[in-house]
Amino acid sequence: MTTLLYETISGSRAYGTAIEGSDTDRRGVFVDLYTGFLPRNDTTVEMQPHDRTLFELRKFFRMASQANPNVLELLFTEPSDHLTVHHAFAPVLERRSEFLSKRAVNAYRGFATSEFSRLLRKWDDKAAMHFVRLTRMCLELLREGTLRVRRSDATSLHAVRRGSMTLEKLRAYSLEVDDELMRVAERSMLPSEPDVDALDRLCVDVVHEVQY
Repeated sequence: MTTLLYETISGSRAYGTAIEGSDTDRRGVFVDLYTGFLPRNDTTVEMQPHDRTLFELRKFFRMASQANPNVLELLFTEPSDHLTVHHAFAPVLERRSEFLSKRAVNAYRGFATSEFSRLLRKWDDKAAMHFVRLTRMCLELLREGTLRVRRSDATSLHAVRRGSMTLEKLRAYSLEVDDELMRVAERSMLPSEPDVDALDRLCVDVVHEVQY
């Protein structure tokens, strides 16, 4: 039995950086309560052409606890962007801060580096914007202990997308922000890693609530 637990608007419309023609991306979580003795792999289901991606609950927990930006941010979208919240998943949203840790530094740096590498190969204004957004979100997370998905700096991010920062400026920014991330991480009150045992129990609780 497959049950949809959670679905939210994601991507540019969740960030507040959408422009005319932007897709409406949707991401969420489902649980597969299977029977039988054969091994099952957790999955990610992508549904096209509706820009909809669903993560199996166990995979979602693993990726969120590892601070994968594309997954972790789904817990911090605005309530107005939530399309479905199963009662069994509500405690996960209530305890979302338990997924946060300094693991975000390497995870967000990795995603930001990927966007910057794309810039070096060929200029991509969207990649430039996402590079800046990712680094800003990580700094906020380390300083404030929460993840701000809806961007109050959307105007400046749009400016980056329109070319306000040259490649040379982005190179300089990349070096500066990397040093800043390391300094801020040292002072951050976030734990080095999440309490995976507590999150594991939470995951079990969700499954039990759906099953019984």
